[in-house]
Amino acid sequence: MSRTRSVNTVTTSWSIWTSWHLRAIWLVGFAFFMVGVNRVPVPTVDGAVRAAMARDIVQNHLLWPITYEGRVFTDHPPLYLWLTALSYKIFGLTDFAANLMPRLFAWLTVAITGIIALEAALGEGAALAAALILCLTRDFVLSSVRGYIEPVLEFFIYFGLYFTIRQRNSRLYWPAAAAGACVWLAAYSKGPVALWPFLFYLFLFIWNGQIPRRRIKIVLTYLAAFAGCTAVWAAWVTSRGDWQYWHSYLVKQVLSSALEGRDGAQSLEPTFFFKILAKYYWPWLPLLIWAVYRSVRSLFELDFSPRTSYAWMFLVTGLGFVGGFSLMKWKLWYYIAPAYPAFALLIALSLNPKQFAFLGRRRVAKGVGALALAWIAFGSVFPVRLHRERVPEVLAFKETIVNSPVPGPVWYVRDPMDHNMIGTSGQWYFNRVVEKVTDEQESAWASSKLKGPAWIITGAEFHASCKSDWCARSQLIQSAGKSALLFYK
Repeated sequence: MSRTRSVNTVTTSWSIWTSWHLRAIWLVGFAFFMVGVNRVPVPTVDGAVRAAMARDIVQNHLLWPITYEGRVFTDHPPLYLWLTALSYKIFGLTDFAANLMPRLFAWLTVAITGIIALEAALGEGAALAAALILCLTRDFVLSSVRGYIEPVLEFFIYFGLYFTIRQRNSRLYWPAAAAGACVWLAAYSKGPVALWPFLFYLFLFIWNGQIPRRRIKIVLTYLAAFAGCTAVWAAWVTSRGDWQYWHSYLVKQVLSSALEGRDGAQSLEPTFFFKILAKYYWPWLPLLIWAVYRSVRSLFELDFSPRTSYAWMFLVTGLGFVGGFSLMKWKLWYYIAPAYPAFALLIALSLNPKQFAFLGRRRVAKGVGALALAWIAFGSVFPVRLHRERVPEVLAFKETIVNSPVPGPVWYVRDPMDHNMIGTSGQWYFNRVVEKVTDEQESAWASSKLKGPAWIITGAEFHASCKSDWCARSQLIQSAGKSALLFYK
């Protein structure tokens, strides 16, 4: 790729960081992911589980292994949880502290997406377009606000891509070292997902049009940084004698999930994530198809301009995640979230010159920034509802259960709601286990477990018609959603 800068482009590193377009990108990302975070409860299932795990780190003063409900969990590397635990140390054990890290890193991912476009000299218009497309991508937003690990993973992947591009314009070798460290941190966020950027960035360092000796130095610097981080980690694990936990993670979580699916419940479906794109990637899917068509056509036209080269870079980056996950038995819709920043950059490059010229105008950037700033001000002052309560029972029953001296678990009996959602959220909000009693277990449970005062969550309709002895001895305390909170005397 040539180092020639386009007309509508930031020409110096300093002007990149002081660009009005970059300011607008920062504001847009903040408006989407940070406004009102102090009013958002911890999301159900993944968000609540991770919040409770990080709380155990703070309360038990133990970085590793990760525990949940008294059991060791080795389902992911610990970086995300360590960051959340750090947030607790700073802000306390609050919903805000639990929600901060995924939203903060989603904001940073939006920013680094725009910065990549600026660093690659693709134009300020392309940078702003990519950021807006990413913020308006459904799956990227959902995977960023539900307590998933993806935002941390995505940021380090694309921060590494930024340094990979930056290395082309640097005489020194520190960008290559920074890229290696970023890929390692991505691996420490969510494991094998980082294998793809590790290999692809290695290829990019080799293929960058520079002299062989410099290529070798860049590659060795990149590999040395990754190996150095691994050596520090290995020394730490060895000193603690924790190899058995990492062996469990690699064998049971990584290899078993890849070959057998999560708990054997998923199957090999090579087109699965392509179907996810076709089903959910609107309204950007037509533009993505158009961008892919333009990239393929450029090969037949022998167009090797910098813009075409970068388009292929982003296309291959995104398709690597889609194709890689499709070949494994990991089948959850948000797994391909790391592809969306690359697709946003690719689509931004497919815009015609007139659209670039419009988005590249300073007054457009100021206008976008002003709108984002207005929303930030409005959303910070007024309690705008930013979410729909998926489990209103948990928030409604929280204070009653937490402030109660009644020991033991909360029993979950004959409730039409999903126990997984109430149970995982209850561990965070109630700070105690929510144990499910199946219909078959009910009789034995009532005779053997209900020996003293207890909290019971049951279906509101079921309680109204319940004739069992344990129902008669229970007092209705609260109702919320489809559930009722009972106090068994």
